[in-house]
Amino acid sequence: MKRVKNMMKRKSSSLKGATDDMHNATRTYTRLFEDVNVGTNEVAYRLVGTPISIRCNGGRVYAEDGKIKTGYVDDPSEFVMEYVLVDDTNGKNSNLRGRKKATGTQHLVAFRLKDTNLYLSQNPYGNLAQAEALNSISALPILPEISREIVDFAVGQESNTGEGEGFDYRSMQLEEGPPGLLQQFTLEGSGLYKVGIKSVYGKYWRGPSWSKTVLQSPHQLGDEDFSFSRAGSRR
Repeated sequence: MKRVKNMMKRKSSSLKGATDDMHNATRTYTRLFEDVNVGTNEVAYRLVGTPISIRCNGGRVYAEDGKIKTGYVDDPSEFVMEYVLVDDTNGKNSNLRGRKKATGTQHLVAFRLKDTNLYLSQNPYGNLAQAEALNSISALPILPEISREIVDFAVGQESNTGEGEGFDYRSMQLEEGPPGLLQQFTLEGSGLYKVGIKSVYGKYWRGPSWSKTVLQSPHQLGDEDFSFSRAGSRR
């Protein structure tokens, strides 16, 4: 009788463990894929190295003639998300095309057009981007006036869009890799289906329904929400 009781106790304990595991898995799934804030690492870890489709209010994101466009197309482009690791100790960047995490690093991501070495690139425009660029070269042994000329050449003036400061209607483009500052982004938002994609200059991708290209914006609202799905899925 004692032996039977011990067997029942072990069986009950195993069942409880399996039930706890199921609840934990459910909570994890809910936490990652529904309505909580997620960061670059959590989103990217599940998609890095996998061909993906990208959607926005304007439709699917695709590449054509070097520009990044949006629309309801039958054969949208496939992209591969890659980690760009910024080492906190020495500031060096490295590009990783597989699933990998590293201790002491901050993750950025880049988006490569599948089967190419071309990366989605967001050119910086406006006063904030110019200030960031000027700060990034301030330690170089060059005259201030030369620094100013370099920044003016590299960073475009802000467009007068009528929407206020920080918006620009010039399309994102494809640039040859490896990914530099203009091809590096962080991810923020609520789940895999409501993600803001933010450049190192603080500008978000923008895909409004009235535009046929991916633009840029200073904030994340509805037009700045993008979704990711594995290529070939119906979503």
